[in-house]
Amino acid sequence: MSAKARAISTQARTPSDKARAMSATPRDMDITANKMNAKANETDFVRSDAVEPTDDIADLHREWVDNVARGNAEGLRDLVTEDYEVWPDGALSLTGRDVVVSSMAGAIALYQVEQVFDSVELVVTGDWAFERGIERITVTQRSGGAAQSRTQRVLLILRRGADGRWRYARGITNNLPSVPAPPA
Repeated sequence: MSAKARAISTQARTPSDKARAMSATPRDMDITANKMNAKANETDFVRSDAVEPTDDIADLHREWVDNVARGNAEGLRDLVTEDYEVWPDGALSLTGRDVVVSSMAGAIALYQVEQVFDSVELVVTGDWAFERGIERITVTQRSGGAAQSRTQRVLLILRRGADGRWRYARGITNNLPSVPAPPA
């Protein structure tokens, strides 16, 4: 790995960890993700003990969460690249800064949204980074009703602009399946 490249991972630190990771079933991985979520507190941005995003990238995550929580879709505009594209689970892809801002404006007009993101892996090389993690989202209709929560896997690709700021360039989400509680 070049001096500019940096990888931070919570998995496969030793040969035995690698063997365990390779033999893990999707259910094992989902249980692990749910345990990670159980540890998450109610702060806006949760860092894994093993993965510390760079300060600039952590700031980007916090800005996103803060703007969404305040219902400020316009505040998201400078957090994504002009050609940003996201593939949300179970929905059509969103492409372009204006489309993302407009779509988020519609969503946060109807719902109060709380997000927690737990980074599992971050790789930074030059002006590009990819990050994968687990996101927990709780939405409550602004008109009233019970809160609904979901947990999903997230893969983010970030690009550092000419101004030195990191922005989201691509994203994809995949809902975690429901995992039954272990027998008592």
